[in-house]
Amino acid sequence: IGAGADWIKIYADYPIRSRAAQVNPRMADRDLPLFSPRELTAMIETAHALGVKVAAHASRSETCRLLVDLGVDCIEHGLFMDREALLAIKHSPQRVIWTPTLATFAEDGPYSQFVRFSKKSFQEALRIGGIRFGCGGDTGTFAHGLNASELVTMIDYGADWRDVLKWATIGGWECVRGVQWEGEGGRRRLQAFAKAAAQGYADTTAAAEAEIEPFEELGEWPLGDNDVPLGAIKPGFAADIVGIKGDLMMDGKDAFMKALGGMSDPFHPPLVIKAGRVCKLNGKELV
Repeated sequence: IGAGADWIKIYADYPIRSRAAQVNPRMADRDLPLFSPRELTAMIETAHALGVKVAAHASRSETCRLLVDLGVDCIEHGLFMDREALLAIKHSPQRVIWTPTLATFAEDGPYSQFVRFSKKSFQEALRIGGIRFGCGGDTGTFAHGLNASELVTMIDYGADWRDVLKWATIGGWECVRGVQWEGEGGRRRLQAFAKAAAQGYADTTAAAEAEIEPFEELGEWPLGDNDVPLGAIKPGFAADIVGIKGDLMMDGKDAFMKALGGMSDPFHPPLVIKAGRVCKLNGKELV
């Protein structure tokens, strides 16, 4: 954290004996707790005290319930979560976000036990409703450019495409944003950013801080130089835009799915705008 980390990730459980697969495959596949509750409490509370959120790699339902009770901000995978764990996430005071990484498990093929369990947990979460999702996957599980397969898998498992679009855009920012964007202080910061943008400031961060309201009044944690709202096309948010072909208003799910491609078809958006600069137009990169 002292070196500038924005997040802390904890491996709360893991198949730590996976290297023993040849001699004891059943034990090798078991996810085992890596830390005691007291150790997890110390890590989560220390990170929060220093203004940093905590994500946790966890698969076991018991581990996920414990993490929610201890105040974790995001759970990665959650492969074996049952209804009780999902309800704990839904009703958590910190509004935990679950990143189910469905496409990671789908890589194992349709008959994999991991596909069966991940699909079951995700569909139970959809039935419960009101659970916040993140759209992400393990680094290195599939090639760069296939990241959109997570969105495709969510829709294949029954999620409404409009919800998936929200989870992948503004929901992504809600997941990764810093603690300074939470609660009443965060709401006032967003208002300051929108006001700065409406007044025509190019640097909304500096304008909101210097021209609109003293940020000391908005919370304990100041903004970082890379801490800008993203995931929505509105004043004060980063001008990061991906354009796709098709008419979502008319064709809805069909247009969205066609634009995303699939597990083996990389996502090739015809338009990419980063920080207001056109980087790709009509499918061609611009230098």
